[in-house]
Amino acid sequence: MNTKTLSLSIAIASLAISGFASASNQIPAPGKARCEQLIAQFDAAKAAHANDPKAAQATAARNRGAENCKAGEYVMGENALTDALKDIGVTPSSPKT
Repeated sequence: MNTKTLSLSIAIASLAISGFASASNQIPAPGKARCEQLIAQFDAAKAAHANDPKAAQATAARNRGAENCKAGEYVMGENALTDALKDIGVTPSSPKT
């Protein structure tokens, strides 16, 4: 590989890496956005379902899910949040696209 080709390859790789880095800073992770959506849905429905038999269990699952999401464990968080909503009889909203 000659010097020009090597320099061009390095420049292209640098631009690609910096482009990916800036894009990841601008767009929230889908898992994070989904977690936020489910947390907001639960919080909005919580008062209306405060007397449900599984309200305490659902609140614990919501808190566990929020902690998982905060730690970056989005799949576990989404699962716990979905369970929390179902425990109080609320159908989880569809993911935003």
